[in-house]
Amino acid sequence: MSQTTQTGSATVSSSLMYNYLAATSVDAAYPLASAEDTGGSPLLFSVGASSANTARKTLWVMLRDTTVTTGWRQVELSPDANHDVQGYAVVQAPSGQVIIAVAMDDGAGGSRVFVSPALTPTPDGGPWSTLNTAWVQRNGAPAGMPVQRLLLGDFVSASEAPLLVAEVKNTNGSTGRYFVDASTSTTNSAWVNWAPPKDMQTLHDVVVARASITGISYRGTWSLFDDNTGKRCLTFTSLLDPSTNTTHSLSVTAPSGGRCLWALEDRQNQGLSALYVGGDGLSWFPSTGLKNAKSTALAIASSAVLSGVTSVLAQQDSQRVSVWAVDGSQRLFSLNNTVGATEGWSAPLQQREHVARLAPRRNQKRSTGELFVTSTDNSLITYLWQDPDTTAWQNTDMVLPTLANGQEFPSYTTVVRFTDAQGAALVGQPVQVNASEWSRVMVNGYWTDLDTSTRVEVKTDASGTVTLINKVSDVGTPVFRFSAPFLEQDVTADPSAELRANLAAKLKGQDLSQWTKPDGTPVVPPGADPDMVAQVQASLQQLMDNMDSLPADGTSAPLEPAAPTAMAKTQTSFAVLGNVTNAIETAAGDVLQALKSAAGAVYEYVIQPILSGTKTLLQFFVKIGEQVVTFVVRTIKEALQLISWLFQQLAVLIEDIIAFLGFLFAWDDILDTQRALEAMTKDALLALAGKLKGSEATITSFFDSLIGQFDSLCDSALGMQDVSTQQVTAQTQASATPEQQSALDCLNTSPGATFSTYQMSHGGIGQSTSDAPDNPVMEAISDFVQTVEDILSDVAVSVKELLQGIQTLTQQGNLSLHALVKLIAGEAGKALLSAMRDLVLGLCEVVEDLTQAIIQDVLLRPFNIPVISWLYKKLTGEEQLTMLGALSLLTAIPLTIVYKLLTGEAPVASLAEAPSQRNTLQLARMPWRAQPTLELAAKTTGLDPKRCAYSILGGGAAEISSFLYSLFLEASAILSVAKIEGPLVKVVNTLQAVTTATGVAGTFPTDDSPIQWAVDLILWSVSAVEAMTSGCVAYLGWRPPSGANTKLAAEVLEKVDAGLLGVIGVGGLILSVASYVLEMLALAGDDPVAPSHGFMTDTEKLGANLLRYSGTSLECLGGFTPSPGKEEILFTAFMFEVGAVALDVARWSGAVVYNRDEDTTDEKCFHPR
Repeated sequence: MSQTTQTGSATVSSSLMYNYLAATSVDAAYPLASAEDTGGSPLLFSVGASSANTARKTLWVMLRDTTVTTGWRQVELSPDANHDVQGYAVVQAPSGQVIIAVAMDDGAGGSRVFVSPALTPTPDGGPWSTLNTAWVQRNGAPAGMPVQRLLLGDFVSASEAPLLVAEVKNTNGSTGRYFVDASTSTTNSAWVNWAPPKDMQTLHDVVVARASITGISYRGTWSLFDDNTGKRCLTFTSLLDPSTNTTHSLSVTAPSGGRCLWALEDRQNQGLSALYVGGDGLSWFPSTGLKNAKSTALAIASSAVLSGVTSVLAQQDSQRVSVWAVDGSQRLFSLNNTVGATEGWSAPLQQREHVARLAPRRNQKRSTGELFVTSTDNSLITYLWQDPDTTAWQNTDMVLPTLANGQEFPSYTTVVRFTDAQGAALVGQPVQVNASEWSRVMVNGYWTDLDTSTRVEVKTDASGTVTLINKVSDVGTPVFRFSAPFLEQDVTADPSAELRANLAAKLKGQDLSQWTKPDGTPVVPPGADPDMVAQVQASLQQLMDNMDSLPADGTSAPLEPAAPTAMAKTQTSFAVLGNVTNAIETAAGDVLQALKSAAGAVYEYVIQPILSGTKTLLQFFVKIGEQVVTFVVRTIKEALQLISWLFQQLAVLIEDIIAFLGFLFAWDDILDTQRALEAMTKDALLALAGKLKGSEATITSFFDSLIGQFDSLCDSALGMQDVSTQQVTAQTQASATPEQQSALDCLNTSPGATFSTYQMSHGGIGQSTSDAPDNPVMEAISDFVQTVEDILSDVAVSVKELLQGIQTLTQQGNLSLHALVKLIAGEAGKALLSAMRDLVLGLCEVVEDLTQAIIQDVLLRPFNIPVISWLYKKLTGEEQLTMLGALSLLTAIPLTIVYKLLTGEAPVASLAEAPSQRNTLQLARMPWRAQPTLELAAKTTGLDPKRCAYSILGGGAAEISSFLYSLFLEASAILSVAKIEGPLVKVVNTLQAVTTATGVAGTFPTDDSPIQWAVDLILWSVSAVEAMTSGCVAYLGWRPPSGANTKLAAEVLEKVDAGLLGVIGVGGLILSVASYVLEMLALAGDDPVAPSHGFMTDTEKLGANLLRYSGTSLECLGGFTPSPGKEEILFTAFMFEVGAVALDVARWSGAVVYNRDEDTTDEKCFHPR
């Protein structure tokens, strides 16, 4: 349903919190290499265990894939699956083509080397899936000499294959080297022995390069070595010149203490190589500076700033060149310069610690830096990328999807809910989103690249929301912007708003040294330097006070070029840093990354206000090593990252900040609620069998009495003031208390409370797996299905007419008390009541067998559910999770969060007799235990005073379960339209069955009035019939009947289930009207009524029931309507359910707040139906 008028609005809620993903980390015990596809997305290569045989080492590539939840996909590339990979090399041409070389164990102590043709990697994953048939072996490898390393030279021209050098282990244990022809056009002997430079004694490093000798370009290698005299030498040796049958060489002056080399093609000088040398400092030779023995290197970084370099790498794009260097302490430094410039290198700054392997690059499309790296303390791969404009660095670990494992990570989770002018959720509407900087964000379940220039379109989900999960390692975050045709103006979502508000409040409250986390432990570890604590608090206050000077949309504040210079002239020294006139202006992102990477280090710093135009900005100075670097804080993210670093100076880490300023799931309280709901559902279904068995006469008598009074009830309803769902909804919204509004807002947009609906919609729950059950109750199921089918056949005509009438009322927007009474009055309504009677009687006959089967083989069936099973095991240590346990957990999360928001305590505590019984639900106090059998004509309900606590817990769970059921019904409809069958359908059917059962367990009537209680109980019993039918559908989905028992075929069951929804929908409307009439008559009488009742309260309940059961009726129609009409009907039914839940939540939260008052003597029960 398209929305184009500018009448929509958006509500934004964000929290810094932990989130979860069904993923497993990728590690790398072998070298890394990187490239990029034609869309600018990175490619990562390495070696790891083969999926088919974990004992085999295979070459793989990881590439972006927006169709998987982790955003990455791994493809194995090895040319021979039966032998191990020994080494590989990758090179990418400026044109984007990639060539790969790989060495395989030949099974005889030597190697086979293969090369790929020139490949053009596209965003769709081509050509990786067909590479295994395109490899070409390079013949001529020396026998019995395994390859230890492959080196590929620059791929300058598509017409000339890059030069490949293979390092092999000679039979005497020494290292030999060969030039290998990397062309795929010939298969002749491709190996030529590499002749080392003359007088070489000790080789330090060798790189493949291209050099000019006497004006002629040659391919060959630069060697850094010590000669026989111990002199450090740097010599180029060419390939054998076929015209002279000799090699050519060129020597230049080796930088003192040189240890490692890197060659990089000069795209402005015919592809000749520039040469980078690391050792005691870092230096380089431009391609134009490699001429003769007198040629000397240009310094990039002195040994005082960067010493003991053990490896150096350089990459470039069209604008800049970046150099990365690792020192002897395994610290990674980076610096950059303009392509072609010989001066002007940025200050070398640390980027990572404990570096083991790395694969850096310059992104050709975005003109910025990227880096894949592993650490010495673990082999997990981290991916870092830098925004080209703000220079901010972000990072994430490399993960792949899995059903068995999960990952917990800190994140900003942002929920944006879009609604129309009436407050209804805008479902399935396209919105565009972008970010204030280049970011990798999970948007409604899938990782997506967002930046300032490209708006990515995404559709709102079934809740009308778009959820963004931004994985972080500090409190810095980009700001997001949403636009849509139905929005009058763009909506800005700043994920840090809540955190900043919390921090501002804390700073005003007390000293940092007194701050404590929710568990009572201090935020600042004991023993911290008091002076440092005071300085950090002052700096935090300074940054927070200046936030309003920074653009709210996350962009950079304008900076007058003269502003920092003017400040330096007026105040050139600080007590901490001394003279800062020579402070190096450095990219903010590089400085912040350097500070972040040096965990545990304490730095001297100063934050100084400067005036830029009419705005006061802050300039940050910090001493790193022997150099003072500076930048002006121009974005909210830079300020936030400085805040993170300030906390880091006090050993306050991201997990501490989440606990103190963010959101934490109260897992102990949530698990208490989860166990209570699970126990309650099982006990309620078992009690159902005991209640119905032997109660046939009582049920028949009650229904006959109700049918006899039906005409007078309709007359009474028509004599009352008319009530429409639109009126009730508008009045409820207008009169909502702050507590009621906060409860509804929390359920709709709170990142914590919406966690469950997010997992249902985007967490991959449909991929759950389970085993098939035994089939001991087939006869009971067959009898029950036959009974239901016969009853539905008898009333099919009446039901169809009533359903069509309800559909007409909903289409006309005339869903009111009088309109519905006029529709159901007469014989058609009585026929429906008779059908409901027969349905309940039919259930009585088989209820014991069905209940046991559905509990054991549907509700308590173990499932492996992405994220949820792993999370449950992490929280409880339990290996197995049933679907009932899973949905009880997902229901408990929002229920506990909202209840604690309203009362400050956990919901299950109110059901416990004492703190020692906190984890135990007192099943003996459940209301269905008040009477051993159905006593529909009793003078008292006999309900325990604890029934109100049950009604709050169960009623809240029922509302959430009802909404989840609607989500699953939508999913079932989509599967039906798409004609999808198999495990996914069985999982969805199981989810529907469990949510229906939970709804039944949570809505046992608790009314004080016996006659009202009896009406509610019958409605509850009819709902139980639907729960049993849904359970049968789920049961037989896992174990289909064999033989010719066609009445249990899946399609027959689905039609029966859909038809039953029609009876329940119309019957629910009839009983809701009857209940409302009885409630109004009681309110008009002289006898006192319980606080649970009142004109507004009971009218809100009627409005919710009219919406809910009209929606159920439409669900029946949708089950028999072909596409595309099916989708339209089911969407309307879903929106009716959303409206009903909103009305019920208002009543539920009102009852919760009412009972919270310590002066309350009579508790208020919540009557869900």
